[in-house]
Amino acid sequence: MNRNMKYFLTFVSLFLLILYGCAKTSPDTAVPLDPKPEEISVPASPLESFSYFEGEVMVILPGESEWTVVESGTVLEEGSTVRTGPDSFARIYLDADKQIDMDEETSFEVKSKGEETSIEMFYGALRARISGIDREKMDIHTPVAVASVRGTDFAVIYEKEGLCEVEVYGGSILLAAVPAEEAYFPPVEVSENFAASARLAEAPVIIGEITDTRQLRWIHFDERMQSFLNLRRLRAVEAYLRRQRGLLRAAPAEEQGPIREKIGRLRTEQAALEREKEARSEILEEIRLRYSGIRQEQAERRRLIIEQQRKEIIEQRLKRIEEERQRRRRELEEK
Repeated sequence: MNRNMKYFLTFVSLFLLILYGCAKTSPDTAVPLDPKPEEISVPASPLESFSYFEGEVMVILPGESEWTVVESGTVLEEGSTVRTGPDSFARIYLDADKQIDMDEETSFEVKSKGEETSIEMFYGALRARISGIDREKMDIHTPVAVASVRGTDFAVIYEKEGLCEVEVYGGSILLAAVPAEEAYFPPVEVSENFAASARLAEAPVIIGEITDTRQLRWIHFDERMQSFLNLRRLRAVEAYLRRQRGLLRAAPAEEQGPIREKIGRLRTEQAALEREKEARSEILEEIRLRYSGIRQEQAERRRLIIEQQRKEIIEQRLKRIEEERQRRRRELEEK
């Protein structure tokens, strides 16, 4: 399984590299688009905003009590809560140095921003990329653990109640379990390319090196985003192409030359984007199938773990009840 996964990831990397080289528009054929109409605008990663969102992405802004749909230009201020639904994704820039990728079914609140950024994560999976001098001043809190950033690229996963996992793709982080009933466990430092986990009132542990299976989640996210943005660009080119054809029909013969040249360049870019769309659709479908299978396996494992934990809790309760019963019996016999 691991060997097949490595072959698959290697194929994906080579495929994307070739795709980028083939589909990239050269300076001679690139056509600047008219930025005025909304239908042909392309996201430009605005700071403190959503640079990419797809599906059901909702937000509660400070001072409000109801969920609203995220739109272009939505800004996450301190006190904002955001969530993604099933098959929904988002990329957020909290500021120039802090980028967060939200996987599907994820939610968190921005507790504070700026030099000391703090996020309270309720559930799901997110990946943060931190750069600049503020990279050591960001904490992500879950109900069972706190990840304090020392690194530049890491993920936090809290998909199962009572278990927090982290994956460090660059730099290092400190992972600390939330203390309970005066129990304290020292934090552990998680280095680059390693994963760790923490449970409530238990010492954090290093799981080991990040597996190919774990990386597949974020490969899936990146491909979804690139496919989405490619489609946006394609629609923008198509809209601009329709406009140029309209201008061509209305223009006198002596002014049609430059318009025809622009239409030719647009057609070239349109063809390249169409090829990229088809290619990305195929590779994304393969990734989706593998990722969905892994998610189902993980869900089944979590279900079995939860069942086992429930059995253990019941057994412990029954054991305590029996011990209490025997204690009372001894007390009665002594009397």
